[in-house]
Amino acid sequence: GLDHNETRSWHGWYRHVSLVMLAFAMVTTIRHKANIGAEKKLPKLPKALAKSR
Repeated sequence: GLDHNETRSWHGWYRHVSLVMLAFAMVTTIRHKANIGAEKKLPKLPKALAKSR
């Protein structure tokens, strides 16, 4: 049940949340760097389509 949960104490909860936030920040940074390279490879829209947006 829930009494076996690792986050039943404040210390466990803060450790868990800290690690999750660190992992999320790392994944966000990696994804952002990957998207910068992908944006340069995308073909540009023709001027007629760009104006309609």
